[in-house]
Formats: sequence, structure tokens, C-alpha cells
Amino acid sequence: MVFKDVHGHDHIFERLLRAKTRGMFPHAILFAGPKGVGKSLAARRLIQTMSCKAAEDKPCLACYPCRSIENGICPDLRILGKLEGKSQLTIDVIDEAIRFLSLKPSELGCKYLILEDAELMNVESANKLLKTLEEPLGHAALFLIRGSRKPSIATIESRCQKFVFAPLDDESLMLLLADLDLDDRQKAFIRAHGGGSPGYARKLIEEDVFHYAEKFLEAIFASREKNPYVLADAIMEFVSTGKSDETMIAKRPRLVRLLSILASVLMDAVKLAEGAIPSELTNAYLEKEMLVYAANSDRGKLLRNVEATLSAIKDIERNLHPTIVLENLFQTIWTRGWTA
Repeated sequence: MVFKDVHGHDHIFERLLRAKTRGMFPHAILFAGPKGVGKSLAARRLIQTMSCKAAEDKPCLACYPCRSIENGICPDLRILGKLEGKSQLTIDVIDEAIRFLSLKPSELGCKYLILEDAELMNVESANKLLKTLEEPLGHAALFLIRGSRKPSIATIESRCQKFVFAPLDDESLMLLLADLDLDDRQKAFIRAHGGGSPGYARKLIEEDVFHYAEKFLEAIFASREKNPYVLADAIMEFVSTGKSDETMIAKRPRLVRLLSILASVLMDAVKLAEGAIPSELTNAYLEKEMLVYAANSDRGKLLRNVEATLSAIKDIERNLHPTIVLENLFQTIWTRGWTA
């Protein structure tokens, strides 16, 4: 089974389609794995396959059920998730999900609900959903989609048939990103920092994280005039690009992504100082720059700089003021000796 936009998860499709053929399709399914690897899309493609009028092993995307699902107008499929501005999957979303599942199907012969952000359910939401899982409706199927975070409510997962989505290998990842027309250095960057997730990798390119990370690291490695305030302001200017009405909370993930790249590069420098070869590095494409850095810093300083960067990431995630966090980080790193 081959989909142009879903790779690396054929075994999950095959198991569920066999279950459908045998009349054993689960009423509650959990797709778990890293964000951006295609879990929600895979659920939609599976529903299309099971509903398709023209094919058995993959959707034709031409018949009415396939087209109505693709266009988001099918009355028997809903996709729900965390509401914008909320940090949890609240009970009003669960109430809407239960109302939808209680309705009789009108086109597909089954009501399908894809519930994203399942790991963000609070206790109240989970308890409400649990009643539906314990008394399944014969005409409905629920797909729970959760990221790699540990589930907040284990009892919910115990009522589901669980399938784990692994990060994609480099070949599959690059196939799904072919439309971006990446050059060799961008591909190396994505292999290093994309996490096997096409969704996350796209963000790194489309949000211009790649180009800014290049400029950022170049300034770090090459600059003799080390001004932590200037660099912190430059980073915040980049992080603040985007929608003018975005809150700082919405922009923090970009900052975390950038600092995570820095932490990875610093850790590679530690490995080089310990005698690692390029194939053992996450950022092998930066080997020359990291060799210079590692040669001019002792192992203790390198490790402390890694720890300082990881600590800064935690501070950002705890909602400390990002500019001050960055200024303190760069002041700490440069005081310890970044370059000769």
C-alpha cells in the first residue's frame, strides 16, 4: 500500500484493514508517536480506504466518499482537538465528540471521529470520554491521536487498540519533502534536526529556522566581538516574525527549536573533543566549525555550555522572560570561553 503523503506506516494500515475485513475493527484506536509523523493524516487515509467505492487497498480519491473526506465535508467524519489558546483538551471538546458519535451515520455506514492532542486531556475530560469507551456504539469508531508525551490518563489508553508510529527514516522523510526542493546543506540540516517528522521538518524550513540557524551559528563561531545583548536582540527579532497578533507563548516554540539546535551542536563539539568521528555526530555538516571550537575549549567548558543551553530551554518553557534568558545564556557561554 503506497500513499504519496504517508510513508513508513504500511504495517499499521495492513493490520487494521485485515481487522475490517474480518469484522473485527476496533471501536477505539490510539495512534501514538512523535508529532508530525502523519498520525492524523494516516487515520484519514485509512477511513478513505475503508469507505472507497473503487478500490480496496488504497483510496481512489475520485469517488464521492473519498472526495467528501478529502474536502472536509463528509458528515460522518469529524476531526477535533485542543481549542486555540487552551493548554488542555477541555470537556467542551469531549462533549462535542460524544454528541457527534451518538448520531447515526448517513453516508459511510460508520461515524468516524479523529481526536487530536489526546495527551492533553484533563481528568474531567478523560472521565467523560471513558464512559463512551466502556459502552461502545456499534456504528462509530474513535481515533485518538497523541504525541510522544506520556498519557495523562492511562485508563483511556487501556480501552484502545494501540499502534505506535515511529519517526521516519531519512529516505521516507526526504520523499515527503520533495516539493520543498532542498539543497544538500538543507537536507543535512533536516536529517540532523527534523526528528524523522515531516511535519516538524517543514516547520524548520517554512519558518526559516534553517537560514536563521545558519546565520546564528556562523556569528557564534566566527565573531570576535561577543556582545550577548546584540545577539539576544537579533534572536528575539527572528522569533517575533510572523503574525502580528501572535502572543509570546505562541512564538516560544520557535525559540526552543533554535536553542535545541544550538544544544545539539555543542554536544557534538563535546563528542569531537572526545575523539568522535563524523559519522557519530548529529551535525556532521558542521564538522569544520565544531573542530575549531572544540580545539579552543576544554571538555569541562564544553559540557558546561551544553548544560547552560539546556537550562535556558527549560527556563523558556517555564515562561521566563526570553530576552533575559538569552542574555544570561550568551554571557555565561562567552565568559567560559566560546572561541579563542
